[in-house]
Amino acid sequence: MRFLSVTFLLFFMALGAPVKSDDTIPSLQISMEDGNPWDKITIQNTGCTPLSGVLVFDFTHSAGGIILDTERGGPGTQDPMPVQVYSGPVKLASPIDGATRLTLSIDRLRPGDIAIVRLDFDSTRSWWHRDRVVAMGADLGGTHLRLTLPSGFHASRQVNRVGRGQFGHIQTCPQITPTPKAPSKDSWLTG
Repeated sequence: MRFLSVTFLLFFMALGAPVKSDDTIPSLQISMEDGNPWDKITIQNTGCTPLSGVLVFDFTHSAGGIILDTERGGPGTQDPMPVQVYSGPVKLASPIDGATRLTLSIDRLRPGDIAIVRLDFDSTRSWWHRDRVVAMGADLGGTHLRLTLPSGFHASRQVNRVGRGQFGHIQTCPQITPTPKAPSKDSWLTG
């Protein structure tokens, strides 16, 4: 009898256990672009709830052998730039010059909102354009992304050949209608 009750308990626990599917992954869209002189990473919450977590970019396996160029005289080439949060609720661990990894902490990025990080990507496989090294979308392809939520749940993705990555699915969120204000006792004066 004891074996039977343990079996039923395990069966019901399995029924109630959350299943980690793509629907449980927060919806997040990432794009990386080469600019002049700043390059940028754009992170958009495409889900319906605020997003917090740690997002790690690992450029080790990128097609262009991407490094972060933060100082003159290092392994990067022209136009080194410090890594900076330009907008959004993001904090970063400042990488050293020549780093192949970037770690960002996201703190309650609201649905639809965008965070932007400015930096300088350099390709170690050297795409030259007008005497500067550029990192094109194809160079960023293969970059590994890892998102870890405060709950400990994590997911990994790979950036495509145009420098874009996606966690979850873009979601259509219900519109939240603002609560109407109660008329004030003097509202008749303003029409």
